[in-house]
Amino acid sequence: MTDYNDGLWHGWNGEECPVHAESVVDVVFSNSFGDMLRDTRAAGAHIWNHHIIDSRAKTYAFRVVKAYREPREGWVLVDDSGRIVSTVFSAKCHADCFCQPGQSVIHVREVIE
Repeated sequence: MTDYNDGLWHGWNGEECPVHAESVVDVVFSNSFGDMLRDTRAAGAHIWNHHIIDSRAKTYAFRVVKAYREPREGWVLVDDSGRIVSTVFSAKCHADCFCQPGQSVIHVREVIE
């Protein structure tokens, strides 16, 4: 499988969207009038299968400007005084497996801007 998140330009043959729909891409394409255009947009906002709409419309190349990354989930351990003891971001570990007496666990999800 090709890693398109390398920031390089990649030619495109008109199939399904090659990256996550929330990734931001630069795209070089022609519209149904045959005009060559370049735009930066979310991958999900681009029509990758132009040939379904009009044979003159086609995507020629794209590059990923900002790859989408799934936010991580984890736990923050807090002691009785409210101080953070530690944070754990591990998909394989549940909060019960590392919580000690006198600690509280807060489930968190990373915010990605």
